[in-house]
Amino acid sequence: MATNVHLYSSYALGYVKLERRTNMPGSTRAWSRRDFLKLFPTFLGSTILACSTVEQRAEGPPTLPPSAPTTLEPGTFAETIFMNGKVVTMDAADTIVQAVAIKDGLILKTGSNEAIRSLTGPKTKVIDLRGRTLTPGLIDAHIHPQQMGFYGRMVPFLPPEVKSIQDMKRKLADVVAKTEKGSWIRGLWLFEGRTDVRRPNRQDLDAVSPAHPVWIMHRGGHFGVANSMALKMANISENTPNPTGGIIERDSKGNLTGILFNLQATDLMIKHIPFLTAESVRENIISPQSLLAANGVTSFQDNYVRPPETISMYLDIGRQGKMLLRGATYYALEQPKELDGALRIERYGDKFIRFAGFKFIMDGQAPIAYTHEPHKGVKWNMPTWDPRIFKKTIRALHDTGLQICVHTLGDAALDLVLDAYEEAMKANPRPDPRHRIEHCILSTPKATKRMKDLGVVIGVTPTFIRQGGRFLSAPVR
Repeated sequence: MATNVHLYSSYALGYVKLERRTNMPGSTRAWSRRDFLKLFPTFLGSTILACSTVEQRAEGPPTLPPSAPTTLEPGTFAETIFMNGKVVTMDAADTIVQAVAIKDGLILKTGSNEAIRSLTGPKTKVIDLRGRTLTPGLIDAHIHPQQMGFYGRMVPFLPPEVKSIQDMKRKLADVVAKTEKGSWIRGLWLFEGRTDVRRPNRQDLDAVSPAHPVWIMHRGGHFGVANSMALKMANISENTPNPTGGIIERDSKGNLTGILFNLQATDLMIKHIPFLTAESVRENIISPQSLLAANGVTSFQDNYVRPPETISMYLDIGRQGKMLLRGATYYALEQPKELDGALRIERYGDKFIRFAGFKFIMDGQAPIAYTHEPHKGVKWNMPTWDPRIFKKTIRALHDTGLQICVHTLGDAALDLVLDAYEEAMKANPRPDPRHRIEHCILSTPKATKRMKDLGVVIGVTPTFIRQGGRFLSAPVR
């Protein structure tokens, strides 16, 4: 690659080793790749994915996946051959060939039908593509499989069934009628971005759920709304101060709206909700992988995993040979006190799972983007971390030799992260650390040049502009 700065606006293709462990249990319907690309914005708060074709080890410089020998010994036969297709090689010339041969989990050779046919042996499996296209696997560099599994356990207040607050109240009333009084109701909602729909508040939920604690998270994961009973159970009142980096929203009269912004605030609620068992967490990690594999994803990077026990669960599943896809995990820090635990995480890695580094969130979604100038959202001048403490934490984690990812939407958030990266890299130079910026919605020309000069990897999310652009524009003066 000519540069370490990569900009991607949709799924990116990269070479991955082919493995024989591709049996995908439990699929009840056939998903086309087009279906999958349409589906993913709903799964992940409309996150578009970014990736580099270079994989990074837990320690040391980036390396390309191993490939088969370029010179084949006489008598070498493929285990599997795909023929009569359009095989997209993704080489420097964007070559498309007819056939590909595979052996020992590696691409043995690509070329014409005639060239590949000579590698057919008595045990070779030959698959006729019948003119269809075969691509390298998708490397999804910003996804959260364990959260996908967890979200599947929550009540969906999602389009197309739920497109308004009235829709939400009708569905919530149905759920309340089937739920034991006093039991928690936990859900997901997504109609943020529509200019004609406000965010739901506690009064909306109270109207249909006065006897059940309710917490409904926005699909993007950065804010949610609670009813009055849930707020009381979480000991959140009008007198509760905003945590550093979070907002407990109040109306013009100082009354709670029930909306909590940023993980620093939502954690005040979530810690009071009965948590999943270890077996449930394990299932949340494993179950989404079949859907991903069925749609061409062969490698993922889960760059928001917490607490440390969930990192350990990922690694243990890898040790047991239960990972269907290759994966890399990043531990997410939301509080300065979490640094010691981050530094103690096991440095484990095998060919299917590894601990790759660390994740921060410097602002949230568009209504609370940290910017240099005011915008139309809820808060424009609040980073989630104290800048001084953040820089010290980045320096400590840079010194581990692992990769760091930071979520930014606003231009002020981006500049703060670049300052932290640059200071850490100057204090402790190491080759190509490949620290990352996730989403990177607002930036200045100066910041764009700094990212290139520092070798920062960028994963942009253009759909966030569509979803949150109305908040990020300047207010009318």
